[in-house]
Amino acid sequence: LVDGNSHIPYRDSKLTRLLQNSLGGNSKTIMIATLGPADYNYEESLTTLRYANRAKNIKNQPRINEDPKDALLRKFQEEIARLKEQLEGKGKGDRKSRRHRNRDGIEIDDDTGDQDDEELFLKEQQDKLNDEKRTIMHKKNINENEREAMLKQLEDQKKEIEREQEERRKMQHKIQEMESKLITGGKDIITHTSEQEQAIRQKRRLIAEAERRNREVQQQLEQHEEERRTIHETYTSIKEEVEDKRSKRDKLSKSLKKLEAKKQDIIEKHRSAREELEAEQREIQKQAKLFQLIIENFIPIDERERLLKRVQFDEGQNCWTLKELSKQTDQMAARPISANGDRYSASLYSQGNTIPEIARFKNENIILLQLDFPSRTTRDYEGPMVSPMIQAAIENAMKDEEHIELDANAIVSDKRKKKKKSTANNGGYDNYSSSASRAGYGDIQTGRGINSARR
Repeated sequence: LVDGNSHIPYRDSKLTRLLQNSLGGNSKTIMIATLGPADYNYEESLTTLRYANRAKNIKNQPRINEDPKDALLRKFQEEIARLKEQLEGKGKGDRKSRRHRNRDGIEIDDDTGDQDDEELFLKEQQDKLNDEKRTIMHKKNINENEREAMLKQLEDQKKEIEREQEERRKMQHKIQEMESKLITGGKDIITHTSEQEQAIRQKRRLIAEAERRNREVQQQLEQHEEERRTIHETYTSIKEEVEDKRSKRDKLSKSLKKLEAKKQDIIEKHRSAREELEAEQREIQKQAKLFQLIIENFIPIDERERLLKRVQFDEGQNCWTLKELSKQTDQMAARPISANGDRYSASLYSQGNTIPEIARFKNENIILLQLDFPSRTTRDYEGPMVSPMIQAAIENAMKDEEHIELDANAIVSDKRKKKKKSTANNGGYDNYSSSASRAGYGDIQTGRGINSARR
């Protein structure tokens, strides 16, 4: 009856499913509750006892097995008795004393005494309502609104009386039909019973539909009520709205000031952090330049290349590291290779002495550097582009003179002498320049004389 699980709820157990049909009707059920003596099963024992107690308190109502037709007859008889009791209850309720006072102070007494005839009672009630209606219509000290309200109240009472009369007639008619069917018996009872059951099911469906519609209407009413509350929560006056807006503005301004202060603090922190990073960057650049200078001047090129080959970046530690050197067994040094063109092989020390410019072959860390000459403070002389004699001749030629006497023969003879002398001296530069200058001077003077003659 149980599964292999450690815990099975009672409502889902097979034992509960078997007892569903036995706990009711004309059956007699015996239940045995077993408990465990262990202290760790205390909670389970209490649960079992509670379940057994609930099952023990179930009260059955045994009934005598009867024929279906007899059951239908009994059902109809019970229904007729119930309807009669309901009809009598309504009659008694209508005969109770009912007093109320109208708006104008008139007291209405609905007590009719202990009358046996319900129809007569209802008729008297209608007559009394009609008389009261006429009395209200003839009164002059009542305004129109009160008169309409009183007339409406009387109409409602009249409708209620008519509705009660209609219900009473229906119930009496129903009782008569059921009694007639009970007298006839046979097939009509079964047919009528099925029709009644169908009508009951139909009414139940209608009631369920009405309840569903009622729930929908109730939800709509609640929604409208919520919307109405939301609308009523709006401002009742402009002053309240202004105060509310002002308070919101003050809150927003305070929030804005806090945000601005926070922004300024963030900017200041960012600026200080940036300055620190810049200073750190400058320091790192200085160290990098220093290390670069040391590497370039004090570390040989081949050593530098070997170090660069050993360098690797460690992503886990986020830094550069050097690879470990491979372990090598001690071996004898190889015989040095003989120098090219030499009879015997040369050692590294000898090679270092023969090549003094490379720092690698030195015994000490000393670098040979060239002398650093000071900057030059003088410059080479650059002569004028035109000879001084030609410049003087040009300046003299530019002067304004009316008459200039030229001795062309002297100039030509002097020019010939200088030419012969320069030829004898293999064409000296100074003699050639002076003769050219004098020749030019003569030409200028000749040209000037011609210009003077023209004037």
